[in-house]
Amino acid sequence: MRVDPELWSGSKMGYNLGIAIVPAEEVVPAPDSKCKHVTGYPAGSWLNYVSWSPDSRLLAFTVRR
Repeated sequence: MRVDPELWSGSKMGYNLGIAIVPAEEVVPAPDSKCKHVTGYPAGSWLNYVSWSPDSRLLAFTVRR
């Protein structure tokens, strides 16, 4: 595995630029009116390792800048 020395992570790591929660009955990509966009992270961040908490109430993810 190659490591990016500036980010201390894998050099070929995938990422997302945004996260939206869509109701299970919707077909993806869902219309924007049906999506709940996750906010609160800095603009231009790379989001990784998205997962739900065991009780499915919370969403966890890492933010890389």
